Amino acid sequence: MFKKKFTNLLSRFSLPVGLLLLVNFGYGATLNAATINVPVGGNIQQALNSANDGDTIQLAAGAYSPGTAITINKRVTLNGQSQSGTTVQASVIMNAGPGNGRMELTNLSVIVNSPPTYALYIDGSNADTAPVTISNVTARVVGSNSQGRGILIAPHGHTINDVLISDCTFSDNPTHGMHIDNSNGSPGGSVTNLSVSSTSFDNNNFKTSGQRGYGLYIFAYPATDPLTVDGVSFSHCSFSDNIYKGMYIEALSNAVFDDITVNNSGTLDGSHAAGIDINLKFGAYHNITISNSAIINCGLNDVTSNGTGIVIKARDDGSSYGAHPATLDNVLLSAVTITGSGSGAGGAGIRFGEGSPTTGLTNVVMTGSIITNNTPYGAINVNPDPNGEVHDVRHNWWGDISGPLDVVSGDSSIPDTNPNGQGDTIVGALNYFTWREAKGIPTLTEWGMIVLSLLLTIGGLLLLYHRKTTAVDVRWSNTNLL
Repeated sequence: MFKKKFTNLLSRFSLPVGLLLLVNFGYGATLNAATINVPVGGNIQQALNSANDGDTIQLAAGAYSPGTAITINKRVTLNGQSQSGTTVQASVIMNAGPGNGRMELTNLSVIVNSPPTYALYIDGSNADTAPVTISNVTARVVGSNSQGRGILIAPHGHTINDVLISDCTFSDNPTHGMHIDNSNGSPGGSVTNLSVSSTSFDNNNFKTSGQRGYGLYIFAYPATDPLTVDGVSFSHCSFSDNIYKGMYIEALSNAVFDDITVNNSGTLDGSHAAGIDINLKFGAYHNITISNSAIINCGLNDVTSNGTGIVIKARDDGSSYGAHPATLDNVLLSAVTITGSGSGAGGAGIRFGEGSPTTGLTNVVMTGSIITNNTPYGAINVNPDPNGEVHDVRHNWWGDISGPLDVVSGDSSIPDTNPNGQGDTIVGALNYFTWREAKGIPTLTEWGMIVLSLLLTIGGLLLLYHRKTTAVDVRWSNTNLL
């Protein structure tokens, strides 16, 4: 009797005991997290050093001048009052290793007088890093005529995984808004699951010569073991007023750019100027989507090296790229406006390929988009190799009901020519028939698909109704038989 009562008593307390064990073994840092307040003039690094995983270091309104870079090497939160209310006048380095929790930087500005060459630095030089959250942060390097990045993400051969960035400003830097780079020639390394939303990468031009003017820059080297950048999304972001390129990308897979704006980027002669330059190197890449976005007045003034609004390339040309050829499979551009862009003899709203023939770009579709007032071409495929692909650019609006102008015969386009077209000019292996006959209005083919889809839906619903009524009849019959 006593044993039974004891067992029942123990069972009543088993859940609380289990929870207590969880607290004591691994969860206590989060459940017992502390807030460490640092007044203006206080020592931020000392507070970080004394913190435990899960703690919050709370900064006051005002400006902090630590004198040296601040290092977040634990899974803690460094929080200010607001982007305009709290300013840290030193670089912030985030390099905690994996474990329970995230490194978080929120509600402040990091404004740095160069050197160093970055305001924020996610640093994988020692090991893989913990997940990162950066929210409501302004990051800027000022007073520099050398390299200066709003944020540098560098795995150094390790893995930086799970980075969430939202409502930030990485603008007005000397050279780059965001720079992703293995750094120092480290082999391998990866940046994965990077999500960026509602963030600006504008006007990063303050260096007066040399490399500058990039909103986003992703560097692939070394050729024998390049950086991996996979699982990336940018939404509701701007990459405007960057004189070299709004975005320049050498390594990227499984990426979505949705509702982005690139306006007046790529405006410097001789810089291969572009709003977006996807220039993939040294690897096999796949699945890049650009949707619901606007590329406006980009690739201008570059009469020397042919400015473009968007250029997409998988490099296998020349001795250096030919030795380590790149491929890109599955590209979708949907509901993209490309207007007022391009310069030079080979300039375009959108260009597929480098100047010399390449064959590594496959399964390319551009649909539901607006391509107007670009110079001299609306779209060009510079890959005439017969083994290459005829890219699918159907169901787009080219600026006129008559479709794009195509006067070049024998270039594998479909149709072969459209000499009466009054829209933007196209050239190369592009399938552009049919086109939208008015901006925003589906073609006859698309109307047919819409009607067919409706008929199939109605038919499916009728079939489902028929099956349900039949099943009811069978059960009624069985009931009567019994």
